[in-house]
Amino acid sequence: MWDDGSLKEIEERAVRLVREAGAIALSGFGRPLQVAYKERSRANPVTDVDREVEAFLRSAIWESFPEHSLLGEEGDEPVPDGGDALWVVDPLDGTINFLNGLPLFACSLALLRRGEPVVGAIYLPVAPATACARTQSGGEPIPVVPARGAVLHARLGGGALLDGMPVRVSDASELEASSLSGLPGNHVRQFKRMDGLRRRPGEPRCLGSVCFEAALVAAGVFRYAVFGKPKLWDVAAASLIVREAGGVALRWAGDGWVDLARFDPMPNPRSRAEAALRFWEAATLVAGASVGGYVADRLRPLRRVGARRRVLGENSWQTEGG
Repeated sequence: MWDDGSLKEIEERAVRLVREAGAIALSGFGRPLQVAYKERSRANPVTDVDREVEAFLRSAIWESFPEHSLLGEEGDEPVPDGGDALWVVDPLDGTINFLNGLPLFACSLALLRRGEPVVGAIYLPVAPATACARTQSGGEPIPVVPARGAVLHARLGGGALLDGMPVRVSDASELEASSLSGLPGNHVRQFKRMDGLRRRPGEPRCLGSVCFEAALVAAGVFRYAVFGKPKLWDVAAASLIVREAGGVALRWAGDGWVDLARFDPMPNPRSRAEAALRFWEAATLVAGASVGGYVADRLRPLRRVGARRRVLGENSWQTEGG
């Protein structure tokens, strides 16, 4: 559908759009916000900044790519099959951080081609220190510490970049007590750690933003990160960027970890509406290539996430266990 030249142009456009989206988010950071909650527990807030950023990206994408489909976290369109070209938007990943004044959040934008991520861009208000592919005369990497705010981005086959500078996952093959890993705050109840991973999982960090933590894996700051039930918009861009940075992106398939190279509608949905990509979710692991296999062999969800079975014909649906 697109050659590398076309994908590069789309990537450049995605970088500009997500940088503008980040500027909108930053303009609202620290000011009074209008907040609504998606759940009675008040655990899933959405602010006026979430909606403003998504509205900007929707308008800008449809202006540039009127023939493409779009799926945003704050929208309600089901997008049953994604079509040939689908933009996936997470306007503000880490809303609770944002709401409370913690500058660890992200704006994420991905383009899927028949379910396969081919372009991804993530705006980070605080960019990680990393090392680019260029080296000094002595062979040592030149450290790259971007100014406040940066965009981590990639296209299929083009490598991963932080504001245009190449980044790589960690090449470490082991986990030390001083190495960083991204684990959910309640990971003990979500995942079973086996063998050496139980004793030495790395130094855990839970930052409150899937996109931010996955970005740190791509930049080589985290050795790995695992997420219990991320949505499509949480990992669409990040999965591509981590892989293009030389790492692995895996999802739990019920009996083992498999490559996360494309997104398909969830199998056995409870309703026709849930056949949409909007309802995609799966335990996800992103890691440096050398340590990814070690972690995957020793980590598994304690129970299947979103396990469902279809019964009694086309119009009858049931969740396992009830």
